[in-house]
This record gives sequence, C-alpha cells and structure tokens, in this order.
Amino acid sequence: MEIINELKHAKNRLDKAAEELKAFEEGEDGKWLKELRRKSRRHDLSENEEREKARMEKKEERLENSKVKWEEQEQKLQDALIEFDKEKGNEQIAPKLTAENVKSILNSYIQPPDDPLRQSLANFLNIPDDVSDISSHLMFVDRYEEIKNLMRNMKNLHNLINNLDNIPEPKKHVMFTTAVGTAGKGKTTFARRAYYEKDIYLNVIGEGLSNVVQECLYAGRNFRIDCSSFEGEELKIDMESEKPFGKRLLYEALKYHLRGKTIDEFFKILGEFSIDLVDILKLILEYHPCKQDWNPLFIINIDETNVLFEHGKASWLKRLLYSISNAICKGYFIFVILTGTHASNLFELVKSSGAKIYDIALPLLKPEHAQEVILELANRGLREDSKERVTKLSPYLEVHIRLLGVVGRFLESMMFEMAILGWAAQNDQDVFGEKFHYEGFRYFLRNMQYQSEHCRTLLLQTQKHIDKKYHRYFKQFEEDENRDLVPELVAYTLFEWPVDRTTTLGKRKRSVEELEKKDMLFLDGDSKIKLPFITLAHLYGLLNPNHIAKVRLLDSLDSALSWGQAEYLTLSVIVFKLWAIHRRLVTEGEIKENDEGYCQLSELVPLRENQSDIRIRFPPWFVIRKTEHRVNKESWQSFYLNARSQSTNEVLYCMAFLNCNGAQFPDTFLTTKPPIFVQEKSSQTSNKNAVEGKSALMFPSYLLKTERDKCPDEREYIFIISTDYKERGDVGLGPKNNEVLITRENRKAMFGELLTLRKLYCLESL
Repeated sequence: MEIINELKHAKNRLDKAAEELKAFEEGEDGKWLKELRRKSRRHDLSENEEREKARMEKKEERLENSKVKWEEQEQKLQDALIEFDKEKGNEQIAPKLTAENVKSILNSYIQPPDDPLRQSLANFLNIPDDVSDISSHLMFVDRYEEIKNLMRNMKNLHNLINNLDNIPEPKKHVMFTTAVGTAGKGKTTFARRAYYEKDIYLNVIGEGLSNVVQECLYAGRNFRIDCSSFEGEELKIDMESEKPFGKRLLYEALKYHLRGKTIDEFFKILGEFSIDLVDILKLILEYHPCKQDWNPLFIINIDETNVLFEHGKASWLKRLLYSISNAICKGYFIFVILTGTHASNLFELVKSSGAKIYDIALPLLKPEHAQEVILELANRGLREDSKERVTKLSPYLEVHIRLLGVVGRFLESMMFEMAILGWAAQNDQDVFGEKFHYEGFRYFLRNMQYQSEHCRTLLLQTQKHIDKKYHRYFKQFEEDENRDLVPELVAYTLFEWPVDRTTTLGKRKRSVEELEKKDMLFLDGDSKIKLPFITLAHLYGLLNPNHIAKVRLLDSLDSALSWGQAEYLTLSVIVFKLWAIHRRLVTEGEIKENDEGYCQLSELVPLRENQSDIRIRFPPWFVIRKTEHRVNKESWQSFYLNARSQSTNEVLYCMAFLNCNGAQFPDTFLTTKPPIFVQEKSSQTSNKNAVEGKSALMFPSYLLKTERDKCPDEREYIFIISTDYKERGDVGLGPKNNEVLITRENRKAMFGELLTLRKLYCLESL
C-alpha cells in the first residue's frame, strides 16, 4: 500500500536525520562548536573563530531543521494511515463507539456518589493515627512564582482557543506545560494542587478565567493519569494511544460513580471498543457538566512520563500529545501538565509532536516554608488564642531542616519520626513503632523539641526512616560506577556552583540529567545541585576500605565536631575547593590531570567591596599533612622552596600543612603561588549564643594585628583569618588586597550552607 511505503520512507529519513544530528553533536565538529560557545561566553573569540562559530551553527541549524521536517511528515502520514484504516474497516482497528454508545453501556453501573464533591474532606482536620504516608495531609507552600507561571500558560491556551479562526496553523501555537526533575521535588503535588491557590494567580489570569478554573475544580474535571499504571497491551500499538488513555481518563472521571468497581472491572464492562478523545471529553461532560456559559476546562496531569521512555514507548506518548493538540485545535479547552524525571527526553518528544514547551522549574523548599508546614500541622484546628499552639521551632529543629536539604520527602520523614518519638514519650514506651500518631507529633513539638538529646535522637531516627523508605537512594552511592562522582557532587552542593542538565561530572563524564534521572541528586530549580547533608552523613558512616572508597573532605568531618580542630576543617575546605576547581578545569579541557591548576582568590573566599582579586596557581597535590618540625618566620622560606621544588620527603606530593603546636607562625598554610596563610579563631561562647538565639560576640579589634604579625615578612602572600565572631566596621584591614576576614556574616559564601552549619552550630552540642 502506497501510504505505508511513504511512512516507511519518512521513518527512514527521520532516523537518518536524527543520526546525522547526533553524529554532529558528538563528533569533532560538535565538540569544537561547544568549545567556541564556551569561549564566546568569556568574550574570548578571535575574528576567525567568530566566523567558524557562525558556520558551525548554520550547519547545526540545517541538521535540526531536517529532523523537524521529517518528524512532521511522519506524523501526517500516521494520521493518514489511521484515517485510511477506519474508512476501510481494517480488522486491526477495534469497533468505534460514540459517546452515546458508551453512555448506554455504562448506565446500569452508574450511580451518584454519596459525596460528589468530597466535601467531607473539608472537615477532616487531623491526620488519622496509624497512616504510613502523610504527604497528602501536608500544607502546600512556597510555589508562588511557579503557580503564576503555570497559570500564565493556561491563559496562553485560553487565548489560543478563543482565537482559533484568526490564527493560521494553530497547532504550532499549542504549548504543553512540563514540570521535571528528581523524585521528591513535589512535581505531582504541584500539578494537583496549584489550581486551588486562587489568591496567588487571580491577578495573573483575571477574574473571568479564574472563575473557569474554579468551576472545573468544583465539577471534578481535574485528573491525574499515571503512566506507570498502563499495562503492556495498552502500550502495544503506538498509533492507538488515544484508546487506552481515553479509557483511563474516563475511569478517573467516573470512579466515584461506579459502586466500587476496579479499573480492571471497568475495562471489562467497556470491552474492546475504539473511541476518539473528543468523544471521551463529551462523555465526561455528561457526568461532570459545566453549567456556565463558557467553554469548559479539563485539567490533565500526565504523570510518571519517565516510565514510557524507560520502556521504549516514547512514540506512544508522542501520538497521544498529537491527538490532544488536535482536540485543542477543535476548540476543546484541555490544559495538560506533563511530569516526570527524564527532562531532555520529554522536551524533545514534546517538540517532535509539533507543540512547544512551557517548563516550570520547581525549586526545593526554603527553610522558612518548611517551618510553616510543620507549624500548620501542629496547630491545625486550634484557635488563635489557644495555649496549646506551637509558635516557633527550636534552633535544633531549624538546623535539622537545613541538614535535610529541605527536600520534601525528607522533611516528611522527619515529621513522621517526630510523631513516633512523641507518642513513645507520651506513653512511656521504649519501642518507637512505625505508625504516625498525630498527638505524638504535637507532644514532641510542645514538650521535646528544646532538649538536645531528643533532637539528636530525631536526626538519627530520620536518617533510618529515609534509609528504609528510600533505600535505593542511598544504596546507589555504594556502587563502583558512582563512587568517583561523590566528591564532585559534594563540591557543587557545598559551593553552589551553577550547572545545567548537560554539565558533566566524574571521570566518565556523567551528565547532570543522567544523575537526576537516577535520583542521585536534586536540582534546586534547574541550576544548582543539592546533596542533602543527611546524605553526606550516611556516606560518611559507610567509609571503610571494604565498603566504599573514601570521599574527599568527608574524612575530616569527624574533627569538625571538635572545637580544637576547627582549623583543620577550614584548611580541608580550601584544599577541597582547589581540588574541585582543578577537576573542573580538567573536565573542560583547560589542563591535564597532572598540570598545575589556577583560580582567582574570589573563587576560594568572599572578598571585600572593591578589593582587588589575586590569581593563584597550585600544584595537583590535594593532601593535608602535619609538619615534622615547627615552621616559623626564620624557617619559612626554606620550607616553601623545598615544597615547591619537592626536594624533601616531608613535603612530597603535598601543598597544605598543619603547623606544629607552639610556633609563632600561622596554624595552617598552603604552598601555592603566592602562598596562603590561614588562621582560625573560634569562640565557643559566640557559637553557644547563636544556637540559643542570642547575639554572637563582636570580633575583637586587636586580633587581626596579633595574627597578622605571625606572617613572614615577604611581599607576596595571602592571609585568611576565619572566625566565629560578628563583623565590626573598625577591624583595621585597611587597603590591603591580600587579607581576607571570614566572619559569621560571610561564612556561608566560603563554606556553603551545610559546612557552615557543621562549623557554627557544631552538631556535637545538639
């Protein structure tokens, strides 16, 4: 048959175009173009390179256009083939039914639900005891900008539908919303609950469209279709994705009317019929009618799309999106949000369906919003003047929230364990149990959160809960292929270096997107990696030669718990930053593995306003060693030259040193060029004040001169003094560009949030 031959030809040409584009991207030309773009961002291109970049981009555009052309041709031929089969009565196509046919089949099984609008849920204030999952009971917070963006795209769709007659080729203007990323970011919750936040989006979409949304929610036309629930047979024929999707959509619409029928029983009732998506929508309106004089809205969350990619069924989803676009272009107001973990796969597929992408980058929760979730649950149903209300969290719990990385599923685990510990204490039980107890949750917050021993137990139990419930998350870090990734993941997390999903990590150059798919990292929005500290703690607990390779920096965290070892952690952080910068330079092809690295002082420490930057060169020896003898002003020059020339065993393959006690010289130093001297001045009293909510101590003005005088009398060096004190304006740094003061105010810029917590709050005291 001619149409089948044409379709095969189009598929072959599409495959060839895709292969040519991939070969370009992965070949020498693509790598060279990537390098030219990187240089262009640094404004470092010559005229010849500018011309070469333009030529290569033109070639890339030609290949991309060819791929898009054959994708569109393939889609048109698939549509034509389906229409041909329907006209000829092809026996592979199931009998086609209308909305009226299906309604007559279902009539004897349908009855009005007892609570059609689920209004009884409004009176359901407390979480019932003994539930194992509390996520659906928690407050929805911290999605203001994301909700506004979501509803802006709904407004775009509404405008498109209202102007179909005036827009040529309206299908090219359809935009599907996506929310992608690691499991645990709250994608499904966002897709389900965002529309209920009318106060947030009212000014964005206006009163009229807002009323349409509220009517849709009231009528029950807000659906979630879980792609992981589709059976093999439902995904068998790519070109008939409307059929299984339509059946599941219809079941979601009618499940409260079906007298307890399961989805399998529902499918048996319907039999092997074929029905268009438009007829499914008409049928849904029979049971969920719109009583207003406007175009009714359907909201559909197509969730767990990653399952389709993992099982090679991307074309099934592509066909479905094409069908939905057709229905939209017939005037049906269908707002779709696609959620899943495979970002690039989903973006590419949406584009290949002929539609555009409107992506919502979901950030992780902020600490203040996590506190809001906890306090709202604790005070739910209580009067504002009730003495039983919990008004704030202890400093210990505030630290715990940050240690969890404010990842939603980890926060839920901590709240779950609060309830268990509270119930055990309330009932004088030693066994904690595994079920949620609402009064136990309240008891913990009212009576236990200010005792450090209870919070220490909470942190340990939370880690166990996460390990048990999300065992795969921790387990995968123990696998050989993932071990070398951990140091770089730690570095990008601690120092908040920006990334995108194409950024590569590790010697095997694994992309951020690949690791996100495997749930090995969280992306905050779409530009920063987050590896929660509780993950680092778990990895640290596994560190032994027989189980997992040692992780840089983590082997110094035990000393961070001791006030006498603060300088060791500070030096560890600097060395770790230098290692990570060196690793990044190697990955980007700037240097080779054994070459000297380079960076600016501002990449290591925060500089003062108008302070000039200093270029630093450093050898690739990321080791910390204690000196064999005291180094002082008299012996420094000899020690430094030996280290640079590698002339003695004492300094072999090492650039960072801890000085022997009692020397009138900086405590730690690095033999970089120029050398870096680091002095740590900790104050346990200042930290204790901060933990207890009091004001930290002010930096003593005499300290800087006292510590500076320990440095050698040479022209070029960098002096860093790190303290637990508050900054003061008259500290006396003067015009010197080689001096850096790290105080409580700017410590996060050097250590990152997680190590700042380790250092400032000292978990030993918690």
